[in-house]
Amino acid sequence: MNKFKIYIKNNKLNSIIAFISSILLGILSFVLSEKLKLFFNEGIIENKLNVIEENLFIIFIIFLFVFILNILSSVINNLMNWRGAKNYNVFYAKKLFKTDYNYFLNKTSAAIWTNLNMSSMKVSGFYTSIIYMSTKIIEMTIYFYILIKINIFAGVFTLIAIPLILLTTLGVKNKMSEYQMKMLEKSRELSSTAIESFSSVKNIKVKNAYHFFLEKIRAKNEELNKAVIKSAVVENYWSYVSSLINSLVPITIIYLIMKFTNLLNISVGNIIVLYSFIPLFLSSFKSFYSLIMEFFSSKPYLKSLDELEKLDQENVEGIYIDNFESLETKNLKIKISEDRLLDIPDMNIKKSEKVLISGESGIGKSSFFETVLKLRNNYSGEIKINGIDLKKISSKSIRNIVGISFQGQEVYSGSIKENILLGKNEEDLSEIIEISELNEILNYKSEKRINNNVLSGGEKSRISLAQNLFKNPDLILIDESLSSVDEITESKILNKILSKFKNKTILCISHRNSSLKNFDREIKIGNNS
Repeated sequence: MNKFKIYIKNNKLNSIIAFISSILLGILSFVLSEKLKLFFNEGIIENKLNVIEENLFIIFIIFLFVFILNILSSVINNLMNWRGAKNYNVFYAKKLFKTDYNYFLNKTSAAIWTNLNMSSMKVSGFYTSIIYMSTKIIEMTIYFYILIKINIFAGVFTLIAIPLILLTTLGVKNKMSEYQMKMLEKSRELSSTAIESFSSVKNIKVKNAYHFFLEKIRAKNEELNKAVIKSAVVENYWSYVSSLINSLVPITIIYLIMKFTNLLNISVGNIIVLYSFIPLFLSSFKSFYSLIMEFFSSKPYLKSLDELEKLDQENVEGIYIDNFESLETKNLKIKISEDRLLDIPDMNIKKSEKVLISGESGIGKSSFFETVLKLRNNYSGEIKINGIDLKKISSKSIRNIVGISFQGQEVYSGSIKENILLGKNEEDLSEIIEISELNEILNYKSEKRINNNVLSGGEKSRISLAQNLFKNPDLILIDESLSSVDEITESKILNKILSKFKNKTILCISHRNSSLKNFDREIKIGNNS
């Protein structure tokens, strides 16, 4: 989807309002220039009180409307920026959710989000700038007409000032682009470091490792600050130079007109209008030029969204299956890393079987479950579901009939029920809660917002299990999600699951020998690579 189409969604009305406001501002400026000439030439110079009174009220009203339009323009500008950024965040977050899982194996969540959020804000600002360029051109045109209406040379001399602004800011756009790229890179690194540190706060406290983590945050902050300061120096240089030119040019132009055009009799009203509207013209040009600067400084962020656009998406196409009958593997080898393969023994698991998966800790048993769910696709050999090659089956249908409780799964901010339902319509959860041994937790944390810091590992594991069971899948995968509860609780939960889901197929990874008695058989996974 075109990035501008994403931006303009819910922003069309704002764009129209911005355009109309600019036209009205121009018209009011023209009327104001005429009224100011009358006010000074006939009212002040000729001492006509009635002209002063008549025009003073109108001038006040025009200034009031100009003030309102400028406020409206500022509000619309911010609305367009934030709505555009929201559109990008939602669009690319959806794309990321559907991206091949391998992308997430080598990147931290903090880096992914920082990259997306900063790029969304900057690219939204980029398109807002493009829209406002047209409004600034309208303003510049009207201001220029006001100047040449008074004196053609006023317009010519004002135009001559534009190359002066350009000459004094040569190379600024390249520097801005360079420093913006550096800021994006350093912001990613700082966010990743900070989130990792706060996620480890318990370990930091018990290890008295404050200095180590604070130093990491301080160092990343220092790197970001340097990039921000360099960028600010370049931006401020441009702003100060253009402001200086804005201050000096009106006086200089009025002097040149009076010296070289023999128009010494130029009226006071016209001089005041020139003095007022030459800076307005140059300010509009400054804003226009700033928007061009914004265009160049946005290049790194446009490139970042382009990279997200090109991410490999999961292949959701394939044969649709709506039930589970069998799982078969043959000569299966899963690539865990560049130099490590995991050998999976040949197996044939039928519907309703209860199988314990065992093996050395850290060997990659979870990767087998991830492969069955089509999260990983880097493998050789065969996996068949219901006799069909896994690669030919729709990933959506697989995930509809297969449910998993991940090892060490985190909870989300919200109530326990929200964590179990995950957006589904609320149903009677009493049986699932009872099976997962969550009754006691619900008694004192029922509708309270929870997070990873207020729940124990065992409580989080049971919530993960409840998510899985609530889905009522045909094939239930339990990935050591009961390893953080005691053996008695694990045995109670397993017995309840096996009793409730007699007709379901259950594969459970566990290191506890005591768990074996609950299952029909055991399959050991080893590493022969």
